[in-house]
Amino acid sequence: FCLKKMKLCSLLLVAVVAAACAVSGANALHLDQLSTASPLSQEEMTDFFAVNVPFVFVFHNGGDVPEHANEIAAAVDGLGRVVTVDVSKPMYTSLMKKLDVSEEDVPCTRVYESNEAKKKYLESTNTEEILSFIEKELPDDLVLVQDPNAPITDILFAEVQKKRLSVFVFTDKPGVPKMVKKLALWLSHSFRFIMYYNPTEEVKSQLGVPKVPTIVTMIPSMQDDGVRIGLNPAPFDRAQFGGMKFINVVRYCMTIQQQLHREGLLEKLFQNVEDPTEKSGSSSSSSSVERAELFEVVYNEDEEDYYCSESQLGLCVIALMDNSPANEQREEQLKVLEEAQNWRSNKGRILSFMYVDAICHPSYADHFNIAPDMLPAIIAVSPKKKIYSQMLSAFSPKSIASFVTGVFSGKERMSQYKNLPVISADDDCEAAHANMLAPIEEEFDLSDLDDVDIGDDYDNMEDEEEEEIMEVRTGPSDEELERAKREIAMKEIKRLQKQNKKKSKKNKKRRRRRRRRSKKKDEL
Repeated sequence: FCLKKMKLCSLLLVAVVAAACAVSGANALHLDQLSTASPLSQEEMTDFFAVNVPFVFVFHNGGDVPEHANEIAAAVDGLGRVVTVDVSKPMYTSLMKKLDVSEEDVPCTRVYESNEAKKKYLESTNTEEILSFIEKELPDDLVLVQDPNAPITDILFAEVQKKRLSVFVFTDKPGVPKMVKKLALWLSHSFRFIMYYNPTEEVKSQLGVPKVPTIVTMIPSMQDDGVRIGLNPAPFDRAQFGGMKFINVVRYCMTIQQQLHREGLLEKLFQNVEDPTEKSGSSSSSSSVERAELFEVVYNEDEEDYYCSESQLGLCVIALMDNSPANEQREEQLKVLEEAQNWRSNKGRILSFMYVDAICHPSYADHFNIAPDMLPAIIAVSPKKKIYSQMLSAFSPKSIASFVTGVFSGKERMSQYKNLPVISADDDCEAAHANMLAPIEEEFDLSDLDDVDIGDDYDNMEDEEEEEIMEVRTGPSDEELERAKREIAMKEIKRLQKQNKKKSKKNKKRRRRRRRRSKKKDEL
């Protein structure tokens, strides 16, 4: 891509038509009217289940619209759409059935989640509760925060593949302003909004940034050879559009889009620019947005929630795997995770890839009901919303990337959790791995198992487990033998870890008693 500075006088002098502030498609909603409530239109009813925008429904049965409708709309101020629905009108009958709203429920006010499912909702008229719900339901990757060390061309490649123009918001203050969230929410079909903090003088000069804060859109232009198309900066012109307010930036973006459509440059850009990773099936780390490398989650004495804290944006993609030397596919599985992290569909997404040794930390896998024979397994966690989903497909880069896409789009089933499991300091990885490496004869009878000290819990073996052992004795297959080996090893690991925890508790009690005795002596 070319990043040469160019003059945009001809572009920015184009008059903005009246429809420039309307959402694309059939919806005739004007974006300068978002701070007021209005009746739900037929077009909006069609779009409701297809757009990732929070909707607040104020249901009433005839008469005047409830006064709190406009109060809520003013408080939401464009972070969602506030509509009124008169249930006495036949045009809303089908919608009420889909939303499971009866006339007995009315009057009521409900705010629905932003994803396309629209199944989760909050019933309330409290503006603070509604705003809190909307903030939590906004997509984690709504606005991308640019890593200053990552090449801008990586993002441009990724967004062109999605047929969107990149809009950089340059500022010297951290955080994502509400105005930028609103812009990303309503214009995401054509534009990708990217926060860029503290740009260097070189970047400012390269992109024609006069001062910060400002906004720059990368637009296509035909190169001198008449064949290649480059991307060049188009800074927001305050003299043309006024101050950097929501509706003025909308006019700026719509003006650019309309002019490019008239010149046919958007169509040429999206047809001719080809991402080389499309042929290879996966992308290398050099062609994706730079993010933290794949890492192992281990015990951290100073900070228990360091690996996926509640303040973290985006998704934590956690692989539960056998990290013992007995796992011959360990390196191959780690490579799968690295390829999935850099897969083309994950470009620009806020993702943290990590893995947990489920052999050393079996309680971690137990927390998510993942048995040893299900390893390796993948879970995606949204720490901000405290929800997670488990991948049920094959362990491959493409499957993991598709799973992540499904989580972001709301197609994967999500479950609530209170707290993520803590990696215990008492877990002995060497002992756990040694048990996995312990040799087991290929042919043995039931008496051989009696010699293994697996604790009192195993003495009360259920009938089903006895039948499985008998089948192994009479002629086990390789798969059955491996399963039995893993089950025995895992139970032995848990027994040892229980013993370690008991010892640890006893030691702590002894230390407390000593401190109390010492304190009494000092007092005497």
